[in-house]
This record gives sequence, structure tokens and C-alpha cells, in this order.
Amino acid sequence: MSLAEVESLATEALIGAGTRPESAISVGKAARAAERDGIRSHGLLYVPTYCEHVKCGKVDGAAVPEVTQSRLSAIQVDAKTGFAHPAIDAGFKELIPLVKSNGCVGLTISNSYNCGVLGYHVERLAEAGLVGIGFTNSPASIAPVGGKKTCDWYKSLCSCSSGFSGRCGFRAGPKCKRCCQERNYDACTGR
Repeated sequence: MSLAEVESLATEALIGAGTRPESAISVGKAARAAERDGIRSHGLLYVPTYCEHVKCGKVDGAAVPEVTQSRLSAIQVDAKTGFAHPAIDAGFKELIPLVKSNGCVGLTISNSYNCGVLGYHVERLAEAGLVGIGFTNSPASIAPVGGKKTCDWYKSLCSCSSGFSGRCGFRAGPKCKRCCQERNYDACTGR
């Protein structure tokens, strides 16, 4: 199955479950990226769970994120109990122009379902020529690349810059496996 087919299947399944098209497209793109990066747990494998959670009401597939800006460099997005993906998209639409004029901007997402692979969202900032650091609340559930013991910070911290041909320069999270292997980089020690 091609990546385009992955994205299309995920998007169509989410719309069929009751997700508004804009949100389904956002989550579909993330599923495609997860499959591209070999993170199958958050690719097509997770789409049935997303759909079940829309159908049972755990996530509001029809939610429209609300963006507010309380300060010059502070953006808040209320996901309205919907997917984090479209809330992050809405925040990035405001964040990218602001960071280019202000130098630094903080973005918070509240009242959302999980964001999937955090590194995917932060990598998008690197693709826009920015440096990004992302945090999320998460239990210790994933061991770092090459490690056997889970780390509290591992899944919940990602940073990216465009220093490697527009790709991520450093990620502490499951998506970093490919980057770290290509660069022989240990995500835990920084060596």
C-alpha cells in the first residue's frame, strides 16, 4: 500500500466514523507520516481506535478548535475535546508568522485527544525553517533507541531543527529511531 493510499484510507475511515473532514485530513496526514517513519503503532494500526473513540464519544470528531492569543508570543488552542492534530494545525497557522516576527512563540493545546507521534508535529516546524520543542504529558512507556528501560521524558519531549537537509536534527522520542540510526546518535546521552 502506498503512503498516499494510507492517508486516503485513514481519512475516509475517520470521516465515515463521524469526524469532520478537516480533522480527518489532519489525522490522515499524521498516520501517513507514522507509516513513512516505521511507527506502525500510530499509523494505520491506530486508525480503528481513533474511529471507535469518535463513535463512542471519547473524542469529538466534529470539534472545531478555538485559537486565542493572550500575549504577543503566546497562543492557546482549545481542541474542544477533539483530536489534537487539527488543534495543532490551527495553532501552527498563527504560530509560524508570529515566530518569524517575534523570534519565539509558545503554543499550548488543551482539551484534546492524544497527538499521536509528537515528533511529527515538531518536524513540521523544522520543515518551515524553525526550531521547535514539543512537550506532552505521558507515562513512562517507551524505551529510548537502543535502551531497555522506559524513560519519563522520552515520549514527551521532541525537538527539531532544519540542520539536516530540512529533516530533524534531534528527537527524543520514538520517531527519532531512523534519524539516530542514520547519524549513530544515542538519544539518551547525546553522543
